[in-house]
Amino acid sequence: QPGTRPSICTKGHDIEYPYYRPLVSCIGGTQGRRWIPVEERTVWPLRATPNITELALH
Repeated sequence: QPGTRPSICTKGHDIEYPYYRPLVSCIGGTQGRRWIPVEERTVWPLRATPNITELALH
């Protein structure tokens, strides 16, 4: 229907705020050992050369 927004896992999650809150566990991949939250990612240009810890995840 026009004007309806898709839900993010449940109707209680607002589509306008998915990037400003932690992702809910029903969104695939966020609970895996390879998931690195944005706050914990290495900044550019250091990210171009992964460290040993990051390489071990793959």
